[in-house]
This record gives sequence, C-alpha cells and structure tokens, in this order.
Amino acid sequence: LKSLLINMEQLDVFIKGELIDLCIPTVEYARVSSWYSMFNNPKINRFLEQGAFPTTADDEVAFFQAERSKRLILIVVDKEGNDLGVISFSFINYQKRRADIAMVLNEKPREPLAGLEAMARMVEHGFTLMGLERISAGQHKQLYKWQNLCELIGFKVEGILETNFVKGSERVNSIQLGVTIE
Repeated sequence: LKSLLINMEQLDVFIKGELIDLCIPTVEYARVSSWYSMFNNPKINRFLEQGAFPTTADDEVAFFQAERSKRLILIVVDKEGNDLGVISFSFINYQKRRADIAMVLNEKPREPLAGLEAMARMVEHGFTLMGLERISAGQHKQLYKWQNLCELIGFKVEGILETNFVKGSERVNSIQLGVTIE
C-alpha cells in the first residue's frame, strides 16, 4: 500500500479538475496499482466485454505499452490521491475529427459526480486541445441512469444497436451516445 501511495504521488496531473484530476499513467503505475484488478471484478466488468479470462498486472502493462501511442489513456484520481479508475479516447481519427470515449471506475467511495466530471474534462480536452468535433460512446442498455447523467454534458442518445453487447451467452442491446462540438 505504501508503494502505491508513493506511486500515486508520482503521477503527473494532465487535466486538473475540481473533484478529480486526470493523471498520466506510467508503466510502473500499471505494474503496481490495482488497475488490472478492476477487469477481474464481476461487479465492475458486468457491463464490459472483458472478464472471460483473468487479467494480470503483466497483461495491463502489455496493454498500456501497446495502446499508449494510439489512445489517450488517463487515470481518474480524486483530490485525496485515490485512483478511481481509467478514462480514454480510442479510435482517434484526426482527419474526421472524432474519437470514442470510455471510462471504467472501481468500487472505491467517491464523490457522486466524480465520473461525470472526468467525462466532462475529457470531452472539453478533446474539443479544445485535440481539435475533435465528435465524441462517441457505447453503453450497455442497463446503464440508462449513466446515459441520463451524460446528457448534462451534451451527450445525446443516437441509437440502439441491437444485440451489440456480447459477453458469453448474453446478447443485449447497447445504446450509442454522441456529443458534437456544437
């Protein structure tokens, strides 16, 4: 635990917020943090396609090293220095000025609006500093309360993708959300 606290102090803040900061992960953080364990927790990954195979710290390090040049990956950290999860832009297309956004939060106690602020800060960064004009997200149909919250920062439901979420024998609809710079 002590090494994790020391490690959290070493993460540089990339985007400063009021309730949270979005910090730059490092290979060392991927190795010693509990980042990987979120994807082994059935309660957390219930609405993620991950979870059929266990994830290890080495897996997370390999993922981070392979993806950090293709994605913007940031760690959501509260003002007490607790890591709350991860948020990222993927499928970044500068020619079409769009990207997908995703966030996974752990089960640590947190401010109720910490996740929403993380999304808002990331979207603002995408529009103002990356030049994006459209950001999309896909969600399991049961995350409708989260989808409603995302409307506060401009996301709109754009459609339903039938049986798009597939995990084991579960095949259910997913909701496509999007926000544009307008």
